[in-house]
Amino acid sequence: MVCVTLQRPPHFWRFACAPEQTADLLERLAEIADDPNIELTWSDAELIASEIVVHHHTDTPSAGSSNDR
Repeated sequence: MVCVTLQRPPHFWRFACAPEQTADLLERLAEIADDPNIELTWSDAELIASEIVVHHHTDTPSAGSSNDR
């Protein structure tokens, strides 16, 4: 499971998918960042996308926080 969390008070964003669905998740993330009615910026989307890509590659593990399970 690929799971990335971003907290920008008052918002809390969590994106998760199976590894084979990463491309779909990135596409949906772009749609959300493009929506002027949603307070997720392109900078936030870039940060989330980079974490999704890191998590997607099993040869470069990324440690999650201990409370994110």
